[in-house]
Amino acid sequence: MLVSEKTAVQVDDDVLELPIYTSTNGTLLQYKLSYFPRVLDIRNNSISGSIPIEIGQLQLLQMLYLNMNNFSGIIPEQISNLKNLEGLDLSMNHLSGNIPSSLASLSFLRSFNVSYNDLQGSIPTGTQLQSFNASAFEGIQNSVEPHFQMSATQEMA
Repeated sequence: MLVSEKTAVQVDDDVLELPIYTSTNGTLLQYKLSYFPRVLDIRNNSISGSIPIEIGQLQLLQMLYLNMNNFSGIIPEQISNLKNLEGLDLSMNHLSGNIPSSLASLSFLRSFNVSYNDLQGSIPTGTQLQSFNASAFEGIQNSVEPHFQMSATQEMA
């Protein structure tokens, strides 16, 4: 059985130490994982339940793919703590509530998708979330579609 009794320690910008403990024949052994992947990809695994708020502690994360599972509940505000996040895909789950306006603080976000959930309400206006394609928001109930800028090729068509 793996147990973590202490919190993670960020040594520098590239290393996160995770104290992992295992008990073998009554002896407690400690391991430290010094390499932390910058991508967490657990899409298409039929995982159910809510997205844990502790996800916001993975501050070195650059890509987070939780799509195509059975996650329910709200999108945790703590995701906005992931300041290095470049890609976030929460599509095709059963998430409900509104898109947290705090996600607009993710300034490095290049890809974003919350389509096909049970989300409702408006898409936060005046944020970089409006720079994403409308397909990233498909299926949001009662949404007020944001103004999306057309690319030069779309304007000419």
